[in-house]
Amino acid sequence: MTERITSARNPRVLALKQLKTRADRLQANICLIEGEKPIREAMAIPGLLKSLWLSDGAGTKERAVCDRAECPVYSVPDSVLMAISSRRTPQGILAEAALPQPPQENGLGERIIALDRVQDPGNTGTILRTAAAAGFTGALLSEETVDPYSPKALQASAGSVFNLPVLVADIADILGRLGKQGYSIITTELNGDPFFNRRNIAERFTLVIGNEGNGVSAPLINIATHRLALPMTGRVDSLNAAVAAGIMIYDLCFGKTRS
Repeated sequence: MTERITSARNPRVLALKQLKTRADRLQANICLIEGEKPIREAMAIPGLLKSLWLSDGAGTKERAVCDRAECPVYSVPDSVLMAISSRRTPQGILAEAALPQPPQENGLGERIIALDRVQDPGNTGTILRTAAAAGFTGALLSEETVDPYSPKALQASAGSVFNLPVLVADIADILGRLGKQGYSIITTELNGDPFFNRRNIAERFTLVIGNEGNGVSAPLINIATHRLALPMTGRVDSLNAAVAAGIMIYDLCFGKTRS
C-alpha cells in the first residue's frame, strides 16, 4: 500500500534528510539508495529495504520497482524527493535501507579486496563493484577510506556493495593475521615487481589498493608477501586507482596460474 506525503517537513522526510554523514548513517543504522538499478540489487536481500520513496515524475522502471516492494512505499512530489536526495537531479526513486551487518574477520573468504585510505567515493564504489563481479568474497576497508554507503559510493557500486561482505577495521592487524594463515598479501607499488610476471600467489589472497595520491601505507607494505606494479610505457606514470584495481582483480581471478 502506498502512502502519500506532500510536505518536506514531515517527520519521516526530516529523518532521512539527516543521513548526510557517515556518523549519522552509523547512528541510525540506515543509508539511502538512489536509482532504480542499485535498489533492485538491494531488493534481493530480504529485509534490507525499510521504505521506498517514489516521486510524481518517476518513470516506468521506477514504478515497476515499487510494484514489487515488500516494504512501505511513499508517494511524494518531486520537490520532496529532491529535499531528501543528495543529487541535483534525482532519478525519481530512492530507498531507505538498513546498513548490512559487517562480517566477522573469518567471514571475508578467500579472495579479499582491501582499500587503504581510498578517498574518492567513485573509486571506492567502482572497485567494490568490480571485485563483486569478478567473484571476490569480501572487502576490507581502512577506517580512513571513504564510506562505501555514502550516496556517491553507492551510485558507483550500483548496489554491488550489498552483495559483498564489507568490514571496516584496522586493516594492518587483520592483514598481519591473514598472512600468518597463508594468505598472499599483494600490495601495489610504482617500483614493485612486474604484475604479470608474478609467481607463487596462494589460492587465498588479499589485494591491497592504496590511497590515490600516496599509495599503500608503509605498515601494509611491510606486511606484503608480494609487491607488484602494472607496466607503464610512454609518459604515463600512474593509473586511476579503480582502473588499476580492475585490471588486477580480473587477472588474479581469470588470468593464467603461475607457480
